[in-house]
Order: sequence, then structure tokens, then C-alpha cells
Amino acid sequence: MRQDPEIALLSGTFLRIQILGVLPWSIYEACKRYLQAQEIMRAGTIVMMIVAPFHWINNYVFVRSETYGLGFIGAPIITVVSNWLTALGIIMFTCNSRAKETWGGWDRRAFYNMQEFYKLAIPSVITVCAEWFSFELLTIGTSYFGANQLAGQAIMLNTVGLIFRISNGLGYGTSPRIGNLIGAGKPRQARIAADMGLMASTVIGIAGTLFLSVYGDWWISIYTNDPMVVYE
Repeated sequence: MRQDPEIALLSGTFLRIQILGVLPWSIYEACKRYLQAQEIMRAGTIVMMIVAPFHWINNYVFVRSETYGLGFIGAPIITVVSNWLTALGIIMFTCNSRAKETWGGWDRRAFYNMQEFYKLAIPSVITVCAEWFSFELLTIGTSYFGANQLAGQAIMLNTVGLIFRISNGLGYGTSPRIGNLIGAGKPRQARIAADMGLMASTVIGIAGTLFLSVYGDWWISIYTNDPMVVYE
């Protein structure tokens, strides 16, 4: 696609390694939803609180450390390792919680009425993919302007992703809560939970905007000291 050859090579290497982390992350998400359906909301948070410090330390040791650092290639490797630790953590939590009592084993009846599942799943997949594809298309477009502009785009995308994750985490907690309340025949409480989630998301969005408006230069300096990236 006529991008800078070095950038294309590094990106391809990163993705080939990163794809090894897709399976464990899928396992983590499936187990987390299984637990949330039983009102066990904190499992994912607990697992992440345990894995995250190891991820941060390993990123420094195996990416930037002068002794053990692998440089660029260390980042995707550590991400894959962290994904597997996350999957193992949520599996261990599930097997040692009251949720295991609801597991009846594998049964072909689980595949009955799958069309109802697809009616919800396919539109959701399209929505999420469209959202992320838009970000990726921006990155591809920026790559034609050069390495400095691409680095700036990466910082911006990472920042947007961080703010998004805060709201997204709120949504992960709010959605199952609303579903459980509706299933329990408590529409009024479900409405209150939805309104509170909307209000909290609005506050998070405003706070993120104000923070970047005031501390934008300082925030960029965390990622890079290259003046070409900062000012371009």
C-alpha cells in the first residue's frame, strides 16, 4: 500500500505475534460474561488488578531494560503473555467460585435456537467492527504522511482508547446490571441504573476533554520527547 517499508515491516511483525493473544482474550471475555450473568461483577476487575502490575513490570524489563530488553519485539510478546495470564486467571476464578455450580457440561442443546443469538450478535459485531475500522483507516491514512505524523496519530489513538476504556468499563458493569434488573422484573431500578450510567459517561467525557485541553503538552511528553512529533 506504498507505506514506509520499515513501518510496514515492523507493523506486520507486531501483528503476527499479537494474533497469538486473540484466543486467550476471547476465553477471558466469555468467562467474564458467564460470571456477570450470575451477578459476579468483580471477577474481571480482580484478575486485571493482579495481571496489570506484572504487565507493566514486564513491559519495562523486556522492552526498555538494558539487561533483558528485547526492544520493539518485546511489546507484542509481553501482551500475548499477559493475555494468557488473564485467561488463566479468570478460569481459576470461575472454577473456585459459586458460578461453577451452574455449569452443566457441554451439551449440543446449547446450539438450539442459535438464530436468536445471531440476531443480537451480528449487529453488535458490525457496530464494533465499524467503530474500530474507522480508527484503523485513520491510522492507514496518516501513515502516508510520514513516521512523525504516524507517531502523533498513535499517541492520539492511545489517548482516545484510554478515555474510551474508562467509559467502556463503566458500560461493562452497567449493561449486565440493567439486564439482571429487567430479568428480575424491576424496570424502575433498571431505568435508574441506565440513567446513572449515562450521567457518569457524560462526566467522564467532559473530564477527559478538560484534562487534555489543560495538560495536553505534558501528556504528549510522557510518550515522546521528539520535538518533531510533538509539534507536527
